[in-house]
Amino acid sequence: MNTLLFVCLVVAILAACLAAFAERTRRKVEALVPADGRFLEVNGNKLHYVDSADGDPNASALPSLVLIHGLGGQLRNLTHSLSQRLTKDFRVITMDRIGAGYSTRSGGGGATLHEHATAVSDLIGALELDRPVLVGHSMGGAVSLATALDHAGSIRGAVLVAPLTAASENVPEVFGALAIRNDTIRKIVAHTVAVPISILRAKKTLAYIFKPEPVPEDFRIRGGGLLGLRPQSFRSTSMDFTSLFDTLPVMVERYADISVPIAIIFGTKDSLLDHNEHGVDQHDLYGWDVELLEGSGHMIPVTAPDQVANYVSRHAKNWFSIS
Repeated sequence: MNTLLFVCLVVAILAACLAAFAERTRRKVEALVPADGRFLEVNGNKLHYVDSADGDPNASALPSLVLIHGLGGQLRNLTHSLSQRLTKDFRVITMDRIGAGYSTRSGGGGATLHEHATAVSDLIGALELDRPVLVGHSMGGAVSLATALDHAGSIRGAVLVAPLTAASENVPEVFGALAIRNDTIRKIVAHTVAVPISILRAKKTLAYIFKPEPVPEDFRIRGGGLLGLRPQSFRSTSMDFTSLFDTLPVMVERYADISVPIAIIFGTKDSLLDHNEHGVDQHDLYGWDVELLEGSGHMIPVTAPDQVANYVSRHAKNWFSIS
């Protein structure tokens, strides 16, 4: 057997072993973190969401909030601590963005901000919600802004929680591995090395995302963190991440056209998104309300849920009463 053939055989065996490991990990993770809610097929996308009106008929009469998670996350990021604090006064729908969690996108993978916004609007229409308020965390904030631009008639306003709003060139190191633009390479990586590398880096990555607060011990399951270890999660997150560089700069130029009210809450010690660049600057430019949580990090829906819920509730109640 010549050397080249031997090397090819070894690579093929290694790739097969890695693919098998990735598939076993997917099955194990999905058993530990199963889908929590309902599924809805809209325009080729399968949307997974949790609705506080399920099992509580009185909730259907309440004004609605739609909660949208961030990059690489899923709805349990927001049901861990935040959503239940809002159900007294609101019907709360928490969704998996298309391509994330248990929602799937027609064609597979991630989506642009505008495609995410259309999916949000589709969910609002399918559930016959009366112009809800969006609550978007991290990249979910950018999705909320895209919805405000593309589907303003569908929503009443948006509260952005530690949001991505600016087209920054400062990319956190923990996202470096996501910068794969070729989808063939992305798929190969997703089904081979991405899963074991993600497992090895998981503790360090979560610590960075949560700092300066500690990572809750139950976040991996109750907060849905383990779902990020699936091959399809890596591919979708990479697609979402790389698409931001194309769509966000153009979208930022349109912020002055937003016609619904926007409010922002940020931690001053956010390790991923600078509270000045993505929060205070937007207040200075567009007059959006901004509240800062001194000393808090990026995951304030989990680490400061009372403060976030109070901020959301205050603005949402105001917007519902004046419209």
